[in-house]
Amino acid sequence: MSIVIGAVTGNHAWIMSDGRQCNAADKSVIREDLPKFQMINEGLYIGYTKGYESAMEAMQDFKAICPNIKNVTVDDAIEILQSIMTSTRIGKPRLDAQFIAVGRSAAGGMAVGTVDLTGRVRVQHMTSKDDAVFDILHDKAPISLEEQVGARLAKGQAFAAAIENGMKAVIKAQAERDPTVNTVIYQARI
Repeated sequence: MSIVIGAVTGNHAWIMSDGRQCNAADKSVIREDLPKFQMINEGLYIGYTKGYESAMEAMQDFKAICPNIKNVTVDDAIEILQSIMTSTRIGKPRLDAQFIAVGRSAAGGMAVGTVDLTGRVRVQHMTSKDDAVFDILHDKAPISLEEQVGARLAKGQAFAAAIENGMKAVIKAQAERDPTVNTVIYQARI
C-alpha cells in the first residue's frame, strides 16, 4: 500500500507520494520509481493508492467522461471518481483503488478531497492562506502531519516549507513502518 498526501492552504495545494509499487497479491516490489499522482490541469492533481491497475482504469474512465478537463475542479473530480467507484461493472471485479484530489475548488479557493474503495467521499475546502488542511491515503495510521507541521513552525520554518517538510517526514516515517512504502518522494505544488 502506497502513501499519498494532499495539503491545501487558501492559495496553494501540495501532493506527495512515495515511489514504491508492490504486487497486490504478495506485496513483492515491482518498481521503486512510480509517482502515485497525475496532473489533470493547472489547478488539479489526482493521486491514488491500492491497486495500480484499478487506479489506472478509473483514471482512464475519468478522463473519458470528464466534460471539461481543462476546468475540472476538486469538487468535480471527486464527484466523477465517486461515480466511477460506485458504478456496477458488469463482468468485471470491483475497482481496488482510492483517490485524493488537490487543487482549485468550485468556489474558487483550494480543496482536498478523497474517495475511498466504497465510494465514500470527504472534501475539505480552505480559504485562509494562514491555515491548512491535510488528507492522507494509507491503510495504516501514519504519524500526525499536523504535529509535524506544527513542530516545524515552532522552530521558525516558513509556513510553506513547514508543510512540505512535514509531508516528507510523514512519508519517510511510514516507509520505516511499512514495507510497501519507500523514501523515493514525488511532489507537486499548485
